[in-house]
Amino acid sequence: MRITIAICTFNRSALLRQCLDQMARMLVPPEVSLELLVVNNNCTDDTDAVLEEFAQTLPLRRVFEPAAGLSNARNAALAEATGEYILFTDDDVLVAESWLVEFMNGIRRYPHAAAIGGVIEPWFPCEPDPNLLRAFPELRTGFCGLDHNCPPGPLAPPATLYGANMAYRMAAIDGHRFNLLLGPTPDSSGAFDEVEFLERLRARGGEVIWWPAMTLRHYVDPSRMTRSYLLRYALHTGRISVVMGSLALARTEKQPPPRWLWRRCAETYLAAFLGSYVLPARLLQSTLFTAPLPSGGSRKVRSLALQRQYFYIRGMIEGHRQLGASTKPRAF
Repeated sequence: MRITIAICTFNRSALLRQCLDQMARMLVPPEVSLELLVVNNNCTDDTDAVLEEFAQTLPLRRVFEPAAGLSNARNAALAEATGEYILFTDDDVLVAESWLVEFMNGIRRYPHAAAIGGVIEPWFPCEPDPNLLRAFPELRTGFCGLDHNCPPGPLAPPATLYGANMAYRMAAIDGHRFNLLLGPTPDSSGAFDEVEFLERLRARGGEVIWWPAMTLRHYVDPSRMTRSYLLRYALHTGRISVVMGSLALARTEKQPPPRWLWRRCAETYLAAFLGSYVLPARLLQSTLFTAPLPSGGSRKVRSLALQRQYFYIRGMIEGHRQLGASTKPRAF
C-alpha cells in the first residue's frame, strides 16, 4: 500500500532535523510503499540543507509552496501526495517508532474510515510558569495536546483530531482543501483549519476513527509559554471562533460585531485591568469563553484568566470585522 507522510515546515530547521532523525528510526511495515513529502513553505533558513542530510536515508521529496500559511502548505501536500492515505504531522514532533505500524493496524481495522488519528503528548523543554498554567488551559495541553481517553474506534462529534497526528484516506477527501481563512500564517497564530476540514468530511458521512496507540510527542516552544504570546493566542482564538461559526452557518454577508459583544468587552476589560468591576456570576460560566475562570487561587491567576477572556472577546470582534472585509477565496 502506498502511504504519504506530509510535513509542512517554515523556518524551523533545527526542529525539523530532530523530527526527520526520529522518522529515520521509525518501523515501516513491509507492505508499505512510503513517500515523505516535506513542504517548504518559503523558508529562508537552511531547511533545504537539512533535507539534503536525509535524502539517502528517507524516501523524501521536497515540495515548495511560496504562498505563506499552513493551510496553503497543507493544500500543496494534498495536491502532490501519491499515496492512498496521507498522514499529516508537524516539523516539531517526535513520532513513536511504532507510529506507522499502529496507523496500519488502524486502517486494517477500519478500511472505510475517512480519517484516523491518535494521541499527541505535549513535550515541554522547560517548565512553564505555574500561574500561566492555571490561567491558560491551552498551555496545559501544549496548544495541540490531545488524548480523548477512550478506546479505539469511531469518534463522535464534537471530538476531533489535530494536525500533528491526523491521517486521511485520499479517496474520501475528494477535492476538499483546507480553508485559507483559518490556518496560521507568519503574521497570525490562526488555528483549527484541520477541525473545520474534518467537520466538512463528517458532514458528507465520513467516519472519523480514534486510534490511541498511534502516538507522538509535540514540542512546545518556550516563546509560547509567555503572557504576551498567550494573550495574542486568545485574541486569535476568539477571531477564529467567529469565522468558523459563520462558515458552519454558510453566512457570507457582512456581520458587524453585535452591541452586546462590545458591552461584554468593556466589562471584561474593567475587571481584568482596572479591578473596578466584578463580572456577574452568569458571565463567569458563559459559553462565550473558552473555559471558566479558575475558582480560588491567587489574585494574579484570576487577573491573568480575566485578561485571557478580554483578548478572546476582542478577537471575536475582529472576527466579525474580518468576515465583513475579507475577499479571500475560502478554498473548500
